[in-house]
Amino acid sequence: MDFLVKIFEVIINPSKFNEIANKNYILVGVLTFIVLTTTFNSLKYVINYENYKITMMNQMDESLKNIEENLKKKGLTLEERKEKLKNYEKFYLQTISLPAIVITYIAIGIFLQPIILLIQTFVFGFIFLLFQNYKYNFKALFSVVLFSKSYIILGSFFTLILSIIFGSPTFSLSASSLIPYEAIANNDYLKILRNTLYHIEPFSILSLILLAIGLSKVFDFQMKQAFLGVFSIFFTFLVLNALFYLLFF
Repeated sequence: MDFLVKIFEVIINPSKFNEIANKNYILVGVLTFIVLTTTFNSLKYVINYENYKITMMNQMDESLKNIEENLKKKGLTLEERKEKLKNYEKFYLQTISLPAIVITYIAIGIFLQPIILLIQTFVFGFIFLLFQNYKYNFKALFSVVLFSKSYIILGSFFTLILSIIFGSPTFSLSASSLIPYEAIANNDYLKILRNTLYHIEPFSILSLILLAIGLSKVFDFQMKQAFLGVFSIFFTFLVLNALFYLLFF
């Protein structure tokens, strides 16, 4: 269980990244990250599901009204409208059911999270192209990226506690919360901005800071170079994310 201690020890003592990079903690580290984040994210809905269901049912009623108005404009008969509304309601209720939500989070954890970790490792490998005097090592870099996620685990737990306090499983600390969901209904640019701000969150930023420190410890990057590389890639991601939504949504 030494690796479990290291997951949080790197926050207090980042020099532990050197030990982590030289040991085979990747598999157990990935499994721990998946299990903890999936558990915390799922518990938000398990504990607050009734409040969530009430909110989503109200949204469904509003959506049904809008859909019915659009169907009327298309000239559909009463029976045809009822059938389509019934199918929409059935599908909607299935998507907001507690089993569906929990299964979705489990699927994201098992299938998507490892892919995201791999992609992030490859992307942050570009730092070695920016500063070519440092030797690239995929295994060591993956370990640093993985264990920098200690803050993401803490963030998931902290958000779980706050979601219980506020009674809302959708509670978020991301900057997207600064823009009310109602404000983006008829404004595509606000939708793009809100989607981009979603990726700016205190524990995510702390994770990036820890990643930069880990790079300086394991690969002997100058601290300034490590921070410049990590946050340059992060801001590039934000710009590309905004452009992607601007062009395709």
